[in-house]
Amino acid sequence: MRIRPCDMRAAWGRHRWLPLLLPQCRSVDQALVEFGWMQGLAPDNIVQGNAVQGNAVQGNAVQGNAVPGNTAARRLLRGCAARFRGVPLQYVLGSQPFGAAELVCRPGVLIPRWETEEWALKLARAIARYSSQQPLAQPLKLTLVDLCTGTGCVPIGIHDELARAPSLIKYTAVDVSPQAIDLCRLNVGRRAIEVKQVDVLRRDSPADIVGGLGLGRGLGLGRGLGLGRGPAIDILLCNPPYIPRKAFTRTTARSVRLYEPRLALIADKEFYKNLVDVWSQHTNSFVYEIGDSSQYEYVKQALDPSVWSVGLHIDSNGCPRAVYGYRNSIPSIAYIFEEFKQPRYV
Repeated sequence: MRIRPCDMRAAWGRHRWLPLLLPQCRSVDQALVEFGWMQGLAPDNIVQGNAVQGNAVQGNAVQGNAVPGNTAARRLLRGCAARFRGVPLQYVLGSQPFGAAELVCRPGVLIPRWETEEWALKLARAIARYSSQQPLAQPLKLTLVDLCTGTGCVPIGIHDELARAPSLIKYTAVDVSPQAIDLCRLNVGRRAIEVKQVDVLRRDSPADIVGGLGLGRGLGLGRGLGLGRGPAIDILLCNPPYIPRKAFTRTTARSVRLYEPRLALIADKEFYKNLVDVWSQHTNSFVYEIGDSSQYEYVKQALDPSVWSVGLHIDSNGCPRAVYGYRNSIPSIAYIFEEFKQPRYV
């Protein structure tokens, strides 16, 4: 799609650097929004034209066609030039909202998507619903593990959503990438979330994680219901790489192909086979993000229906987005996922 000359003229009329944003934004209005974000200005003001007028940026050192002479102006120009090259906006801004959190984003670590935020917060609200029905003297106890955690967005989003719920949840965030682990620790901050570097595709990898989950301390719905030691994990979460290599070029945006880590993007069914063969033995339930319904069908057909109930989460765009499952033998887990199915939590 070519940029219309009239859009180029309109952008230039606002600020000489604004045309640099048009290849990614495709409209002057959206370019103004991004321009404002880069300056820390309110997007609503930018859209209404109150912050950018004529050929000057009001209240900012960058005006008209002036050569940038200060740090803020140079940073703004670098940001516009990076967007022109296709660098994702989140890497330029250095952050991305996820639920109530503002997460640091850096190159080399996958950018959190709204689709992931949607199912993660939906699950958190289902957990909160169950927790609200428990006696105050007996708060909900859960162990929650997030594999392929990246920025840590999923456990952080759920943690913050449940911050006021009467519960005792042990969170663990796991990734194989050193860059992701460092960034996750930064984003976790003082939250009570343990961060571990583990290759989750190794068959013995659960031992590196479940050993620290408090076996015998009563954490976990399965053990709390008198089921013995049971699986150490109550809820296993994962947004794994799921784009087949053959489909990568055809189905992803140029900026994703050029700038986001392929380690976090390209795979086929490896992680779903790993879920079935390895991790399903260590958890009472799971939610795995998917790229298409074939990955859901694989998990559903591979797990024993006498043990597992398996379902498909459809996102608000109507696309298959996650496969989830829970053990039929644990009513409390079943309750949470029955709530997770409900459209009111979207």
